[in-house]
Amino acid sequence: IGSYLNFILNSILGRLLLASLILLPLFCGILGLSLDKAFTSSSLANEQVQLKLQAYSLIASAELEAGKLWMPDQLTDDRLNQASSGLYALVLAKQKSSSGEDEFTSQSVSWRSMSAINLQLSDTWKAADILPGKPYFSTIEGKTGEMFSLQYDVLWEGELGEEHPFQFIIFERQDNVKQQIKAYRKSLWGWLITIALSVTMLQLCLLKWGLKPIRKVSLDLRDIQQGIKPELAGRYPLELQEMTQSINTLIHNEALQRQRYKHTLSNLAHSLKTPLAIMKGSLKPDDSAQTIELDEQIQRIDQIVSYQLSRAIGVPGNPFSNSVLV
Repeated sequence: IGSYLNFILNSILGRLLLASLILLPLFCGILGLSLDKAFTSSSLANEQVQLKLQAYSLIASAELEAGKLWMPDQLTDDRLNQASSGLYALVLAKQKSSSGEDEFTSQSVSWRSMSAINLQLSDTWKAADILPGKPYFSTIEGKTGEMFSLQYDVLWEGELGEEHPFQFIIFERQDNVKQQIKAYRKSLWGWLITIALSVTMLQLCLLKWGLKPIRKVSLDLRDIQQGIKPELAGRYPLELQEMTQSINTLIHNEALQRQRYKHTLSNLAHSLKTPLAIMKGSLKPDDSAQTIELDEQIQRIDQIVSYQLSRAIGVPGNPFSNSVLV
């Protein structure tokens, strides 16, 4: 774990991968939630439109006879003719409530479709008080499960000009819509995860390809340190050309400086050795103690100068030294 953490914190590739692994799932999550919400809203809007069309179809099929609403035995939608099909229709007529006002209640059913013969609504359900011609869409809890509901009030004019209020109500179970949303979510998140993994792998390849020039510069620098190459030579991206040119300038200046330093030290060696040779040659060839002492000191100075100059010229550990085949 420590090596992976060190790679992530100290590597450009690791940092970019970490940013991608954080931002890509976040982006896919937000995108998935947005698409899921949009599909759910679209499904609900489509369901509302379908129920509204069902209400219009029932209103078109209805007739008023002697103040009572008449509906045909067989409706155009076969689901309304089949018991417990999941699509139900009711028509309510207004009646006096306990408060003395006329209102629609679940007990004032004027007509129900064949599919709604066994329909049982929740005890808490109440017909909405809406204006005629203004549909009201909602979700309700029935004894057989959750259902969509659309209520539509109509004022029917009788032969004598009197008005007869009715409320057309269409119910539909939410099973089909829930299954569609569930299937959509499964497909959506499956594709998003697949896309996220594919994009991550593709981005990894692109990052390696994009960082390849930096890796090449690092390898070329190692070759220079090992004496395999004299300088950075190759085609580098525009972003790295200024850096590689600066490194080559540094290498050239360092080589020139070492060359001048070597020449200076060589000249210094010659300058010192010549006076020492003259001094040694000027000594009288006798065995006196003074002559022997001077000769020993001159040889010692000569050895010290030779040793120190050879050390200075050698410069061990130079990172830009060229290798020589022995």
